[in-house]
Amino acid sequence: MTFLAAVQTKLERDAYRTTADFSAWILEQTKTALQSRDPRQPALLAFPELLGLPLYFFLNRATSASQVQDAALELLRTHWLEGLKLGWQHLAIASALLPRAIQTHQALLEACSRAAQEHHVYIVAGSSFLPSIDSEAAKGLHIADTRVQNISYLIAPSGYLLSRTGKVHLTKGLESSLGLRTTRLEDWQPTQTKIGRIGTLICYDAFFDSCIAKADAAGTQILVQPSANAAKWTGAWSADATRIEGQEWLARGAISRIQQREHIQVVINPMLVGKLFELEFEGCSSIGFNGNQATIFASNYNDFAVVTTELAA
Repeated sequence: MTFLAAVQTKLERDAYRTTADFSAWILEQTKTALQSRDPRQPALLAFPELLGLPLYFFLNRATSASQVQDAALELLRTHWLEGLKLGWQHLAIASALLPRAIQTHQALLEACSRAAQEHHVYIVAGSSFLPSIDSEAAKGLHIADTRVQNISYLIAPSGYLLSRTGKVHLTKGLESSLGLRTTRLEDWQPTQTKIGRIGTLICYDAFFDSCIAKADAAGTQILVQPSANAAKWTGAWSADATRIEGQEWLARGAISRIQQREHIQVVINPMLVGKLFELEFEGCSSIGFNGNQATIFASNYNDFAVVTTELAA
């Protein structure tokens, strides 16, 4: 049996002040999420979308911004020359993130790698807005492609970065306004691991049958959907004001779309909650199965929570 955990992280600004603060915060959430697991049991833990984004704005710095775009432009004013050199080919607000991208990448990866190693667990490290970052013998850690994407990392129990997945479909608002690059669906693929084939569809992607079908056809067994929903969970649905946001999310989302699929056995949907500048995130994290096994939901939609279950080998 594989232990599965979805961590409903609540944003805490102080947790992003230093790399030590962030690492301790990630480690504490991991420990809490795994407290009912036998340490000898293989496990997969998933954090929510945008987990790493606040690192750009709060890590080792203060900001007076009240909106995400203002915070990004503040970074650009501070690091304009470096940003210009790195991002001149891509005229997007997201290029303002480039001067702090490696620092953000390192903080997110090191914190989640430490947690993976200490608890011997696979970790989906939520996501962040990042360019393609690589390490090479002569160049060291460097930006290989300056186009910024919404990227999710999968980390092995050894602490090594196994794979990275970009978002295919951007949502209106934050992602579109920053000018993020999208990933081509044909380039998407799951990752083979000792606990099965793990595939990550970031938030909105899992609402598309084309993405679910691609994941299923590629042999995905465990589907992870890290999410950040900047809407009132009990408020009106953005596509139809007569319907409720949370109800439509669960009725039309990945859990409903994996039913009767060939390979996908389960969907793990960790959701971000809390406030980042003007954005307020709400959501009810869940783990749902392909078949008759009941879906498990978080006990709340606006505070820290953990959803756990087991998956038969």
